[in-house]
Amino acid sequence: MDKSIEAAARAMYRYHNLREASNDAWRLYESEARAAIAAYRDAEIADLRAKLEAAERDAERLREEIGDLQGHIADFRGQIESVEKSAMLAYGWLWHAMTSDKRVRIPRAVLRDALSPEQRRAGIQAAKDVGATVDAHDILGVDVVIDAEIAALRAKLEAAERDARRECLWVDDDDCGIWEGSCGVAWTFIDAGPAENGMKHCPQCGGHLTLDEAEREGEQ
Repeated sequence: MDKSIEAAARAMYRYHNLREASNDAWRLYESEARAAIAAYRDAEIADLRAKLEAAERDAERLREEIGDLQGHIADFRGQIESVEKSAMLAYGWLWHAMTSDKRVRIPRAVLRDALSPEQRRAGIQAAKDVGATVDAHDILGVDVVIDAEIAALRAKLEAAERDARRECLWVDDDDCGIWEGSCGVAWTFIDAGPAENGMKHCPQCGGHLTLDEAEREGEQ
């Protein structure tokens, strides 16, 4: 056989063997790659399934907690409604008790401020429904309270009128610029006296400021 033909035959044989070896390596690589991808996919699926189950457990726990909270809220609402009804009924009874006793008037005023007009009307009606009535003696007690309040207001008015008529006499005895009032106040001016400085009332007692006759002539 020609040597060139033999060399070509050997080269083709080696190429064939390398190709087969390369195909075998590729098939092995592909198989391992597929297995690795499948394992990674299975692990991802398992992880996602675990997270989903944990989220479902958390959601179930939250639903239970929300249910408990809703139950507590319903209980609180029931308690609030019960307290409101009791307060309304108490106001209704106190409204009928027209007495001057502070033990009645003070809580009645507190409940009046806490309840709405509709609640007050409902409380008065509820008290009437269970037998609350206005006692004539209590009405007389209200008259006594009104008379006492009128007397107190009249006394305040008289005191205000006395304050308005009060006079405070100011004198500059030593002609040194220090003025003394009949209420005991001592006052000094940088220049001139009370009239020139427009002072009409004593800063201590609030009385209408008047000057001694001699001082008035000197001011003029």
